[in-house]
Amino acid sequence: MSKSLNNYIAIDETKNEMFGKIMSIPDSLVFNYFELLTGVSLKEIRALEKGVAEGTLHPKEAKKRLGREIVAMYHTREDADLADAEFERVFSSKKLPSEIPELEIASGLLKEGRIWIVNLLMEAKAVANKSEAKRLVDQGGVYLNDKRVERTDLDIPVKTGDVLKAGKRKFFRLKV
Repeated sequence: MSKSLNNYIAIDETKNEMFGKIMSIPDSLVFNYFELLTGVSLKEIRALEKGVAEGTLHPKEAKKRLGREIVAMYHTREDADLADAEFERVFSSKKLPSEIPELEIASGLLKEGRIWIVNLLMEAKAVANKSEAKRLVDQGGVYLNDKRVERTDLDIPVKTGDVLKAGKRKFFRLKV
């Protein structure tokens, strides 16, 4: 993992962010993570590995176990279970997260209740720069109220209560 590639897991991240990043690691690395980062016994790790190899344990379940173990180390066991449930809620059931940060949009950024999507993503700090914002839109990774934002050249209408989704795990409730 690398901070420069933005694929690291910081020990001070929220339980949900930490769990989500663990769920994003490649299946091929799960058992290395178990060995290097957890206190799970080698015997138990080998049993999990065997279950995945034989098809009796889905790799997602092994990752979820890894996620709960790591989150519990830096938060609490209860937090780990809550992060697991939240992950299921958002990514398996396709529901909104239970907690969405509010993004207040300054009136100076709006023109007749509309804002350029690139500026909205920058205001949310969902991207590092305008090029990244455009790429995210072009790749289909930006949604406003569950509707994909298709083009980078449009000003989109926004109102209080709208939900912006940028990428897989960044959600914002808008306030204008």
